[in-house]
Amino acid sequence: MVTEAPPATDPPDPGSTAEELDAYIWAERTDSAPWSARAGQRVVDLDGRLVLLGGRTPNQSTIPGGRQISADVWESNDGGATWDSLLSGDEPGMWAPRAYFQAVAKDDAVVVLGGQDYGLEENLFCAP
Repeated sequence: MVTEAPPATDPPDPGSTAEELDAYIWAERTDSAPWSARAGQRVVDLDGRLVLLGGRTPNQSTIPGGRQISADVWESNDGGATWDSLLSGDEPGMWAPRAYFQAVAKDDAVVVLGGQDYGLEENLFCAP
């Protein structure tokens, strides 16, 4: 019986060390981004461009949990100094507004996965 050895693979890149991260200096690129302040958005690097997607902005109200959920997409070609709107979120076929999701860049596409849309689902066990 002849068996072949599995193909050789390089070990995965472990990422930055703690010392390298400690030496990193953060710098503000702009103090006036064109989108609303938000949480739960995602930013991915797509071929050297930063792409910002979705998120949520709390409403200034007395209703607990009130918020505006976004499905917009913004792009920066200069490391975040300036941004251009790519999609406003209401285009046909656009993903539903959401926050706290995952986004990954693959080749020339961005894939949006899961997240919170704060919609209400009927619970059959609690129905009147």
